[in-house]
Amino acid sequence: MLSLQISPLGCSTEGPLMAAVSARRLSSAKPLLFNAQTLERSVGITSFACRDADGFDGVLDAARQPRDYMLNEVDREGRLVQLLSLEDSLYRLPPRNPKQPNLTFTLYRSGLEVYTTLKAISYVCDVPYPHLRVAGQLGPPTQGISVQSVIAKKVSRQELLPLVEQLSERTDLRCGNFDYTVTDELGDGHSGGERGVYRLSAALRRVSPSAESKVAEMVTQISQVGFLNYYGSRYFGRSDVKRHEVGLAVLQGDWRKAVGLLIGTNRREDSPTFEAWQAFQKGQMKDCLSLLPDTCPNLREMILTLIKTGDAREAYMSLPAVVRRQHMSAIGKFAFNLAADFRVGRMGHKVLPGDFVRSPAAPGGVSMVQVEDIKKKMWRLEDVLLPVLGSGVDLPDNAVAQFYRSIFDRFDLSPQALTVPSKPELAVTGFYRPAVSIPREIQWDMVHYQQPHTHTHEAPDGDNAGSPPAPVPLLLCGLQRLKALRRTTITEEGHDNEMADAATSDAASDDCMLPPDVPDFDSPGGADGGVVGDDFARPSDGSATADASSGRGGRGGGGRRSIRQKRQQDTALRIRATLDRHADGMMFLRELLHRDVSEFDVSADKISDKLL
Repeated sequence: MLSLQISPLGCSTEGPLMAAVSARRLSSAKPLLFNAQTLERSVGITSFACRDADGFDGVLDAARQPRDYMLNEVDREGRLVQLLSLEDSLYRLPPRNPKQPNLTFTLYRSGLEVYTTLKAISYVCDVPYPHLRVAGQLGPPTQGISVQSVIAKKVSRQELLPLVEQLSERTDLRCGNFDYTVTDELGDGHSGGERGVYRLSAALRRVSPSAESKVAEMVTQISQVGFLNYYGSRYFGRSDVKRHEVGLAVLQGDWRKAVGLLIGTNRREDSPTFEAWQAFQKGQMKDCLSLLPDTCPNLREMILTLIKTGDAREAYMSLPAVVRRQHMSAIGKFAFNLAADFRVGRMGHKVLPGDFVRSPAAPGGVSMVQVEDIKKKMWRLEDVLLPVLGSGVDLPDNAVAQFYRSIFDRFDLSPQALTVPSKPELAVTGFYRPAVSIPREIQWDMVHYQQPHTHTHEAPDGDNAGSPPAPVPLLLCGLQRLKALRRTTITEEGHDNEMADAATSDAASDDCMLPPDVPDFDSPGGADGGVVGDDFARPSDGSATADASSGRGGRGGGGRRSIRQKRQQDTALRIRATLDRHADGMMFLRELLHRDVSEFDVSADKISDKLL
């Protein structure tokens, strides 16, 4: 039986070539280093849409508690995609109907990148990878929890049965909700309408109890103004040298510079690639190869090709196609970030003649604003689109176009160099992206909770000895609810003690339930997962519908003890919002807190670049 193994760096440990690097070697290696704050500034993430707001302090700790950052896809009918059953539901699926040739299922992943996960499923089930389709990446690839739909085109129930055995004990990857469908496409992730949205649920810790009025103020402002729709730093690589810099060198035809930039991704002496970079600068390619760590298989293959051929272009082209595409597409994303800052920060929030806007009736869904449109007040800033450069897009007919050209002037290039590249193998497709994004259906509360304050946390294998315990859960997700329901059902139906004990242990070991002092964010109206209950939610105008911190509201007044009487309390903000599919949830939280991601995401400096 093949085993579904996914390494900490997000690649299958039983795949071909470089993907076969063992999880043990990868997990024990020293990660690449970078400065998260410097990276944000260098890719144009500098401004806020709510200019005069103060924000407040808070911390996102999704690396240690994935449920602090959860993303749920919304389907075509506007329903929240969530786990309602697990892999064993495959056994209950009837034979395939010829009129419904495709399977659909829900993919739950925590700390795993979606495309690598699908490749692993393809490998284990022996089905063609292109037949497993999603509508795109949801949020940061390896942070928090993401739940989305998958279409398995022309894949039978029997072919997916290995998932039942392989996933039954995992907590980071599960599948469920298996059914047949006629549909074979889920969309491209850039479509409008309900299909193009997802639901973000987040918990921000270490928030001051006195910050409630600031939270209400910020939620009101963001509901009206929105947030700058930046591409987050993850799109540009987790290293000192950014992906768009490599892509620009390729567009300039300077292949050796591109190779050198990749080898010199980290230029600090404590970096694991520093000595290899020094050898490369001296022209000592064999020494460079021997000094490159095993955690950089793509770089090792590139230098090996350079040694064999002496051709820097061929060496660069030895990189996987996905890596090369990341370099080229990062150029358009970098230009978009700078242009969004220019358009909103310098030209204001009004729609201007020459802007591109979303227009469903126009060809391609995009039209240009005319002077008469301004007089009719047909559009708002949230409708304004900026090009992410590539084939098939044009520049606006106003000052924004000149700004785009000024970006490329620095590199003796023009925007057309990316739109119609002279190297077809490096071509990228362009599209239009809103300059700002308006979150909808914002709901929030503030809860007090008690975090265990222990000096050390001894892991069974000793690897994490001395580290603090994971933060207590403040939000529930579908997997935990299913496990809790399984425990309750087995106990109530009177199954044998061994099975009941196993279910109870399974639920307890995975922290299925919230601490007794923390009310459920979904209670009591969240059984369908689509609406937050009125007891513990505030509408976007900031008015309180219940006192969540004291546990009151629809609970009979005595269902929970008031935790105001406890010592060593911590306070957290729980917030939920519906975001456009193109929007980055981290940018929403950035605007809410009015802090850079590197200031509130405690894992920002701990995620290495997986493409190297």
